[in-house]
Amino acid sequence: MVEVDIRKSIVFHRTRDHAVSLTSLCLISHHPFVSIFHDLLVLLKQIIDSCSYRAAQKTNIKDIVWSVLTGHWLDAIPPEAMREIKEIETWILMLLSSPVPVPGKTKVQLEVMPSDISPIFEFALPDHTRFSLVDFPLHLPFELLGVDTAVRVLAAIMLEFKASFSYI
Repeated sequence: MVEVDIRKSIVFHRTRDHAVSLTSLCLISHHPFVSIFHDLLVLLKQIIDSCSYRAAQKTNIKDIVWSVLTGHWLDAIPPEAMREIKEIETWILMLLSSPVPVPGKTKVQLEVMPSDISPIFEFALPDHTRFSLVDFPLHLPFELLGVDTAVRVLAAIMLEFKASFSYI
């Protein structure tokens, strides 16, 4: 009896008229600001979601901004959605145009949103004589991959082997 109810629920959810897709945002940099970059990507996703919501309110088309950004929108882009996309592009350009701190001498404070929405992000690098510490939680790879796999990945990286999922 319970299995029948679960199957009915699954069939009902499959017949809904909306698509769900996984979206990954990635920022590639040689700078050791992992935590700040993570916070910026979370903020970027919130900005895109907000712009998508506003565009959907104006155009009555759900997730139009995400569809355009992922390349799934094939028709002409409505002006309301284009304005939202330009805001996102401007925000990304502002982020990419920010200066890089001089190691051991300067720091960059970046206000990407009003202070009541998001804190000021601070970037600073140690001088060249010190090792650059990555602000990445080292326990995370061990929790996600397991100890054996994480050690194999670290060994492959240290020995400059190709690290791929088929190798691991």
